[in-house]
Amino acid sequence: MAYFSGNKSLVADYGFNNLFPSRKTVNKLCIKAYGVKMAIGKKSDEWRKLESNVFKFEDEGEEITGILRSVEPSQMDGAKNKVYGIETSDGLLTVFGTVVLDSLMSGVKLGQMVRIAFTGERDNKNPAYSPIKQFDVFVK
Repeated sequence: MAYFSGNKSLVADYGFNNLFPSRKTVNKLCIKAYGVKMAIGKKSDEWRKLESNVFKFEDEGEEITGILRSVEPSQMDGAKNKVYGIETSDGLLTVFGTVVLDSLMSGVKLGQMVRIAFTGERDNKNPAYSPIKQFDVFVK
């Protein structure tokens, strides 16, 4: 993720003046594309806290509702699960898939409204592994 400071901006640096009429438009595009507000026109010596946009299912009954914006492959810890970008009223959130969630999400198309509900955990057949998280997935 880039940090723009001083008088520099995506518009000026890359010559997109004719494409984007203002820095505000560029900022909106960056938020839509990355789910993170970028500091355009801020001094580089000012520190600001970045908030995580990762949604983690921890308690039974938790759910997330929004529009599926992206599906990307991920290979964390050797697993080949997916990473989902879901646009909610709180902004673009990232949800890491599991074997169960990836299977259910295979029927959801980009741009479709989705609700993912965490229904709890069940024991793994192999006691050396973590319990398996269970989900319900609804589409509209």
